[in-house]
Amino acid sequence: SFYPTVFTKNAAYATVLENGVQSIYRIQRNAQSWQVEQVLGAEKDVARLVSGDPAGSATFATVESALKPPTLLQILNGDVVKEQSKGHKFFDTETLQVDRFTATSSDGMSIPYWRISKLPGSTDSDTVQPTILYGYGASNFATLPRYNADVGRLWLNKGGAYVIAQIRGGGEYGPNWYNAG
Repeated sequence: SFYPTVFTKNAAYATVLENGVQSIYRIQRNAQSWQVEQVLGAEKDVARLVSGDPAGSATFATVESALKPPTLLQILNGDVVKEQSKGHKFFDTETLQVDRFTATSSDGMSIPYWRISKLPGSTDSDTVQPTILYGYGASNFATLPRYNADVGRLWLNKGGAYVIAQIRGGGEYGPNWYNAG
């Protein structure tokens, strides 16, 4: 699925949601062909375009994860050149981890989910953790592992785990996934 797209003088940038991961790609035409390269995005990050300068070469984007607050970045000619601002960390993330798993539904479909929990070997990590399960699968809306200060401070830092299910009906895997909801 494609999300916000911005244009600069020499390239287009697209926010792409692919296999439940949101990244930013740069698209540029050279003499013989189109070049497409990933600029931002990793499996556990959520990258999103904010704006671009159609008369210049600068683009702005945010990147965040379940454990990293949003950071505004300047992208110049496809390279991240400057961190413009960084969100405040509202909870301790040193003893936390983010993992991605799948569960199998009754009809055999793999349903991905993200788990934010204590690191192995950290205090009380070997005990059962009370867990909040969050799931939203409607309106073609993608449920991604974004930074949530309230969940972090009031639940994760008190020993709980948080699971984000990417259930059918959401936008994580395109129209077929949405329509199967």
